[in-house]
Amino acid sequence: MMYHRFPRVYDSDRVEHLEEFGTSADLPSIEDLQEMTEGKSASSLRMERYLGQTYFKWQTKDSLYTLMADSTQVMHGIAEPDYMANVVASWNKAAVLRIDTLYKLDQWTPFGSMKAELPFYRYHFDDAEHHQLYQGSVTGRVLQYTTSSERFWAWLGAIPHWIYFYQLRQNVELWSDVVIYLSGAGCIMVILGLWLGIARWRQHRKNHNSGVTPYKKKWYRWHHVAGLVFGIFALTFVFSGMMSMMPLPSWITHSHLHGSPARYMQEAAPQPTTYTLDYRKVVQAYPEAQLLQWSHLREHPYYTVTTPDDVFYIDAQGSEVTPLNISRDEFFGYVENFFKTDSTTMNKHIDLQVEELDHFETYYRARSVIDTDKLLPVWKITANNRDNSVFYMNPRDASVRHVDRSSRLNYWAYTALHRLRIGFLNSYPTLRKTLIWILMLGGATISATGIVLGINRCRRALRKK
Repeated sequence: MMYHRFPRVYDSDRVEHLEEFGTSADLPSIEDLQEMTEGKSASSLRMERYLGQTYFKWQTKDSLYTLMADSTQVMHGIAEPDYMANVVASWNKAAVLRIDTLYKLDQWTPFGSMKAELPFYRYHFDDAEHHQLYQGSVTGRVLQYTTSSERFWAWLGAIPHWIYFYQLRQNVELWSDVVIYLSGAGCIMVILGLWLGIARWRQHRKNHNSGVTPYKKKWYRWHHVAGLVFGIFALTFVFSGMMSMMPLPSWITHSHLHGSPARYMQEAAPQPTTYTLDYRKVVQAYPEAQLLQWSHLREHPYYTVTTPDDVFYIDAQGSEVTPLNISRDEFFGYVENFFKTDSTTMNKHIDLQVEELDHFETYYRARSVIDTDKLLPVWKITANNRDNSVFYMNPRDASVRHVDRSSRLNYWAYTALHRLRIGFLNSYPTLRKTLIWILMLGGATISATGIVLGINRCRRALRKK
């Protein structure tokens, strides 16, 4: 599971198949784009180039407008056959051996949210990796793209681990209940095993016997020793797996904040027409860009520029193309205003302590393999409110993470216990993975010896009958 996840097509995968803007000429002004949407305000806007055409995705409160840069036409409706064929060719240029039409979900498209795109077209390619591509018939979007290796490892890891059998997974509520009940049964089983194992060990020591275990037979001996050493970790792993599906009850994790800091930071969004920096200057500065997004932190506008090799954040408050760099005072002001406007704290004085953090912590860590200099240093603001709120803010990409009592408890219930995302281990991934390997091998020893003992017991029972 650390090395082979269930294959998914993410937005980042789709970006890889976009084309570079190049020296795009005659791009429309923002005012022209807004006229094409009948003057409606944008909740989000992005620009991308695909299959030789530059598109703007203008999202409003009620609908999505797909605007073409060299036309006043707005794209609507079902994807055309030629467009769908070009999409497939952009992902894989190998010969197509077979095309299947699927009218229901299968093992590699197990998510109920995909039903809106049925029927699917599944393409089998004649290449070394035996790619399979799933395309939705409504929008022409690529929904899944797998190799034979990914499918093989998924059957060994992700599918049994997450119980990702499509007959079950497409019903989210039923799938969630099955995972929770099986994990709960596993917790009870491990607790009983720990109780029996410790009781036998205490009795053995009480009788002044030498050694750790009273058992002489190797399978009993190995199971008992492994259970005493790794049993508690097996329990925390099964318990935290259960908690990934069901957060702690609100009476334990109750937050005293009325509003959401994350939502507050995304409110007061400036409209694309108010960005001082013309987006066309950004396109000229980054001709290799494949995706341009209009972004913001509260009232502060900026552009997110995605290229084949990196992501850049450009301040849109000025008239020139400059990297984003949110100041300490600006971030402090956002946090201070949040507490002033939150109904539970607006009449109370909240002390805020600011520091520059240059290392990872338990609650601030890298979530993927990424350069440390992109995540550090960050501004850290600690509040003395009832929830002990902490804000981490990256001035170079305007990302904000908020941690309070509720998120800490849920973090320890799942992420910390299940993935060892704890303290200094977040800064030493090799050490963390080594510890996980040791604990997993110990857990595998408990499971394997337990299975052998169970099979032997069944055999003895059958012989007696």
